[in-house]
Amino acid sequence: MKFLFTTLVVFFAVESTAHERDITIESATDLRDWCEASSHDLYVGQGIAPYNWSASYWEKDGILNVKGSWRIDDKEVIVECQIAQGAEVRNAVMSVHERK
Repeated sequence: MKFLFTTLVVFFAVESTAHERDITIESATDLRDWCEASSHDLYVGQGIAPYNWSASYWEKDGILNVKGSWRIDDKEVIVECQIAQGAEVRNAVMSVHERK
């Protein structure tokens, strides 16, 4: 249930950032930066301070991908983001889950 709640919060957070809705993501680097900032804001909004962000990012067949992680206390949290190249950020998909 914790994973479902976190994912729902992420989708709500993505939809609620109206000032960012028109930003276009052109590269995997753009997506990496957005993914880091959005996931950071998600946790800070819950009173949690994530640290030690690291990520890999790539493009394949016009789809941009990021797989990153945060440290929160003694746990690693995985953040994955995906979007079509050239799409507006409101179309990005983000999932967040703890490493098992």
